[in-house]
Amino acid sequence: MSHIGMKIRIIDAKKFGMGNPRPDEIGKFGEIIGHEILEGTDLRTPRIRLADGTLLRGTECWWEPVND
Repeated sequence: MSHIGMKIRIIDAKKFGMGNPRPDEIGKFGEIIGHEILEGTDLRTPRIRLADGTLLRGTECWWEPVND
């Protein structure tokens, strides 16, 4: 589960045999700044702010937590 303030890094999903919806963001760092409900569902996704200010939903990229 992701929590607000968690540090993350955008990763390359090819190692999982998946595509990358945001290949230009791979390797960038950021943090979880909140959560939102996916439209039409009751599922939550994290809201991510990258170090460069880009805002993403957790469903728009592959990411992993990183240690400070």
